[in-house]
Amino acid sequence: MDKEKNEENIVISFLREFAKIFTLMILSMSLVGKLIIGLNPEIQNISAIFSLDGDGLRYTTILQFAGCAFILAVVTNILFFGNLAAKIPFLLRSLIHLLFTFFTTFIFSIIFKWLPVNYFIAWIGFLLSFFLFYFIAIGLSYLVLRFQDKKYNKFLADYRSRSKG
Repeated sequence: MDKEKNEENIVISFLREFAKIFTLMILSMSLVGKLIIGLNPEIQNISAIFSLDGDGLRYTTILQFAGCAFILAVVTNILFFGNLAAKIPFLLRSLIHLLFTFFTTFIFSIIFKWLPVNYFIAWIGFLLSFFLFYFIAIGLSYLVLRFQDKKYNKFLADYRSRSKG
C-alpha cells in the first residue's frame, strides 16, 4: 500500500513539475515574443518561435516546449524529489539543475531552430533571459521556503507551549 502511495506521489509530483515548467515556458515566451516583436518586427523572420507575427506560438513550437518541459520535469523530480535528493547537498543539486536546464534548453534551441546558430545577439538575449528567469524563479522559491519555515516554526512554538501547559 505504501509503495503504491509513493508511486502515486511520484506521478503527481512529476505532473506538477511538468505543468509548472511548461506553463512558465509558454507564458515567458509569449510575453517575450510580444515585447520583442513589438520593438523589432523583423525578429519574426529570424526565429522559428515568433513566426506568427506576434500573434502567438505555433502548435509545433508548443509541442517542442512540452518535450523540453517533460525532460526537465524528469530531471527535477530525480534531483529534488527522489531518493537521490537526500544524498546530494541542496546547493549542488541546484547547480546541476541549472546546468542541465541550460544545456537542455540550448540543445532544443539548436535542434528546433528556436534561435539561429549564427545570430550572436539572439544568443546573448537567450543567455540574459535564461539566467534572469532562472534566478527570479530561485528567488521566488527561496521566499516561499522562508515563509513556510516561519509558519512551521510558529506552529512548532505553539505546539510546544500547549504541550508544556
